[in-house]
Amino acid sequence: MKKYFLACLLLAFNAFGIESLKIDDGRYVAVENNLLDAKKPTFIFLPGINRGLDARDAFMQLAKKSKLNFVSMHFSLHPESVMMIPKKEVPYSKFHSMTASDLADEVSAVIAAYKIQKPIIVSLSYSSVVTSELAARGEHPFIIETAPMMRPDESDPANGQVTDFWKKYYASIPFTGPFLKQAFLHNVYNYYWSTKIDGVIAGLPEDRQSDSTLRSNLISGYAALSIAADGFDFSKQKFSASTKRLFILGENELPERLELQQKAIMAYEQQTGLKNTAVILPGAGHIIPSDAPEAYMVIIKESLKLYNAFKK
Repeated sequence: MKKYFLACLLLAFNAFGIESLKIDDGRYVAVENNLLDAKKPTFIFLPGINRGLDARDAFMQLAKKSKLNFVSMHFSLHPESVMMIPKKEVPYSKFHSMTASDLADEVSAVIAAYKIQKPIIVSLSYSSVVTSELAARGEHPFIIETAPMMRPDESDPANGQVTDFWKKYYASIPFTGPFLKQAFLHNVYNYYWSTKIDGVIAGLPEDRQSDSTLRSNLISGYAALSIAADGFDFSKQKFSASTKRLFILGENELPERLELQQKAIMAYEQQTGLKNTAVILPGAGHIIPSDAPEAYMVIIKESLKLYNAFKK
């Protein structure tokens, strides 16, 4: 049984109302909450690949004004969480591989720490990897999938095929194959995120932007998130009616991704016997809470009716 405790995040982020949750295995998770009543249905907003939703986002500001009961989290590999780690501590992910199951455990840790009795899990893009793990555990009767990621190469299938070729090649080598495959993925994703990290760092507090150790930790953290999703295919999971889902899609989603989403929804409805499980928001692209915060809020509020119906 893991233990959790809440601590204050560094002062630079206090304006965002972010708290630190430490798991006893050494991981730190950044959390923002508007927990009005832990006994009532509570939305657990999961992060995308870059970060979680917090007070910087118009949707979260609207959620507070609307007195929505929620907790929003970043994963332990995200910048907001990595910056909580005391300088003398080495990030957990430096010596431990991270899986979708580990990330799902972080969601469970947040729910347990805040003593939330009726959680409603809400994914955002990348975190469909995690909601799929939670659904497989059968712990939650209702999950909202917002612009769910179908598979990691959905926006660049050609490059994904090249990566798959080399993964299979390295994995086929006797004895050392699994190690070589992991080393290959580590190198690929570390290089990819090293080309993206400047944009991430530009949004951090000024006193942390020149921290070379932080930079290295963030690159390895994002690489670990990517590796945790390696091989994921939303449509190939076994759907069960015991975990009901509401899919929220954007009208202006990337066509290749939207096609995969619609195929996955069709598979979900066929396997569960449920119908009309998706809502498409006009004017929204992939990051729906940013593209259409007001319309997204309407759907989130209305979803409480579905949750109450499923609980009966």
